[in-house]
Amino acid sequence: MASAVATEKIGANLFVQSYDHDPGSTAATLGSPDGGTTIRYMDAKDYSAIGVQVRPTIITTSLTRVELVASATTSFSSVTVVKDSGAVVMDSLNDTYFLECTDAELVQLGATLRYVGVRITATTSTDEANFTFIGVPKRAYTGLTPANAIT
Repeated sequence: MASAVATEKIGANLFVQSYDHDPGSTAATLGSPDGGTTIRYMDAKDYSAIGVQVRPTIITTSLTRVELVASATTSFSSVTVVKDSGAVVMDSLNDTYFLECTDAELVQLGATLRYVGVRITATTSTDEANFTFIGVPKRAYTGLTPANAIT
């Protein structure tokens, strides 16, 4: 029998949300399900730390770089690299790469940096990935992590 207790220990203390990344290109592409058109990002204003984990989901060759990037606008027309994996070879569905930063690091890099995204480079245009944002809020509150995100 399932528990009748409504527990929200993790979901109220961390923001966790996964997204699909389908770059359709070998260029470094912002995390997006449609080649960079719909950019998935986090608004850092209410978080003391933000992390992103990347995992290949369709691999012809490999993912070769993961970057945590920030921008002053949601258009990400100009980005600042916050963290960089350097050259990597993510050629297995079991490979993961994780990067994180604090709000203090964002301020140090630029006073107006507010939006945090991920930029992923693939070897072929058919390579795809999944990425998960994790945010540590400045204050916990119920419903921080959505109970479901079925679209």
